[in-house]
Amino acid sequence: MRFPSRLIRRPALTIIFKPAATDWEHIYQAATVRGRIYQDRMETTLRWIEELGLPATAHLLEIGCGAGFATVALARRGYRIDALDSVPAMINLTSKRLVEAGAAERVRIVQADVRHLPMPDNSLDLVFALGVLPWLDDPVAAIREMARVTRPGGYVLVSADHSVHLDEVS
Repeated sequence: MRFPSRLIRRPALTIIFKPAATDWEHIYQAATVRGRIYQDRMETTLRWIEELGLPATAHLLEIGCGAGFATVALARRGYRIDALDSVPAMINLTSKRLVEAGAAERVRIVQADVRHLPMPDNSLDLVFALGVLPWLDDPVAAIREMARVTRPGGYVLVSADHSVHLDEVS
């Protein structure tokens, strides 16, 4: 079920995504059109990140880590990652997936709001958020925070499932 992003506040996100957490886990493995769309989005993002040529010592922040598939893939490539989500059920899925993959030592799990990131200014090489912006009541504040924590010369990568309010982001 989709809701206009302006109507969703932080507590509502937890209510919406807690029961849907396992659905997100299955989407990235489903042999359906919807599943393939999300799988292609993640594969494209991982390819773009690889094409950036980041050093092995790069420090990444994934906002909205969800079920942890991208987090695990990037940890296996040797990156240090902060995996952030505001929904405890999603954090639990990511933690479980990291342990199962033997990749937990490269990742710090963070429960926080993207509009108030608990990271220092200019501290990350790459910040990325897949499909997160349309769910936020203030995507501009989120992008400002992403920019704040990205080091000069670093990268911010975002995607969205639909264009609701993306024209307001500047």
